[in-house]
Amino acid sequence: ICLCDPRAQSPELRQSVKNILAELPRDLQEALIVINADSPAENRRWMKRNEISENRIRVFSDESKEWMRSFTALGEKRWSMTMFVLANGRCQKIAREVDEYAVARVIQNAVESYKSEKRL
Repeated sequence: ICLCDPRAQSPELRQSVKNILAELPRDLQEALIVINADSPAENRRWMKRNEISENRIRVFSDESKEWMRSFTALGEKRWSMTMFVLANGRCQKIAREVDEYAVARVIQNAVESYKSEKRL
């Protein structure tokens, strides 16, 4: 599971991380990676200021936005948060313009939908 936001120091992404840690089941937290356009140093500073352990959630930097472009996470008209469920080398589920207060539910619904489709 990947949550990404191409906006630097995105308040929406930062609130999403807090909401994920509070609301998302632990097994889904462990499967999640967060990718943003901030530098690794900026990510570490923000996590330290907010007392978020690097062992608790994985945050990666894509300052050039190359990875986000390769998965079309930048959007057509404006940049926003995008959530992917990646499996078997490809994107299985995608949600664009994810709301920071609904992010945990969006992730859970996408994973449940993918699992039910996989069983068919």
